[in-house]
Amino acid sequence: MSLERDLAAERERLGMAIRAGGVATWEYNVDTGEAIIDDHGRSILGIAPDIASTDGERRLARLHPDDREAFDAALAEVVAQGGDFEASYRVVENGQTRRIKSFGRIVSDGSVRHLVGVSIDVTSEYMLAETRELMLREMNHRVKNLFAIVGGMVSAGARIHDDVRAYAADLRERIAALGRAHSLASPTGEVQAINLEELVRTTIEPYRDHAAISISGPEILIARSCLSSLALMLHEWATNSVKYGALGASDGRLNIVWKLDHDLQLTWSETRRDALSEDGDVGSGFGTLLVQTSSRQLGGHVERDISDDMFTISLTLPDKVLADA
Repeated sequence: MSLERDLAAERERLGMAIRAGGVATWEYNVDTGEAIIDDHGRSILGIAPDIASTDGERRLARLHPDDREAFDAALAEVVAQGGDFEASYRVVENGQTRRIKSFGRIVSDGSVRHLVGVSIDVTSEYMLAETRELMLREMNHRVKNLFAIVGGMVSAGARIHDDVRAYAADLRERIAALGRAHSLASPTGEVQAINLEELVRTTIEPYRDHAAISISGPEILIARSCLSSLALMLHEWATNSVKYGALGASDGRLNIVWKLDHDLQLTWSETRRDALSEDGDVGSGFGTLLVQTSSRQLGGHVERDISDDMFTISLTLPDKVLADA
């Protein structure tokens, strides 16, 4: 009696472990085609309760069509040659697809052969692997884009700068600005939208104590593919403002507003008491070249207006830069 109690307790523990681990146990009669699967196993494998244990066709109908041939081949091989059975396949149930991995072994008790095995739902593992793959592909794509942008900046700067130290400092600032902007992008590999206000504030953050700064506009999400170009433009305007405009004066004021009216319209306005200069922003300088190139990449249009104490940049961008366009 003690031995029977011990065996019963052991079976109970084994059953609990199987259920907790999401494992389905089954037994397949090679000669009759009957499959013995309990209710727990049926739920894991997506086999409805009304499917008879001898109805192999209905039982296997849940397999993804692309996986059925490989499954049948693996089963036929182990039936013909004996040994171990292993198959990975997808199960389609109520429009949802799950990944299953099955292991089994042929056992014989004389005249009857059985394939005894277990099946495990590995959907979560596959999803994790797919996410990792997507992240690697996205990271590779992003790095290539950044190399292309930096390469263009290096080439443009080499044509314009004469002083190596000034060239290095200028390039270093722009690369740092790109880094700050790209810190807003999601590292998950998903196609994430970038909040325009967050991008503007991140660009202006190093200069928050330079002048009175006002930022306003509706919540707008920018497609991440447009992040680099827009970030470079904002950085150029901020840099020029420090050198020649409101961010370089104790009495300066910077007002950045945007609105959405079919197109995205962003206005950058600077005021200060003494006359403002547009040097470095208009002409053939390195910064001007980057702004023109970035604007062209975004399909946008830039207009500038300058008076004695006010300098305004008006940027118009097509709706394709929006995340939900």
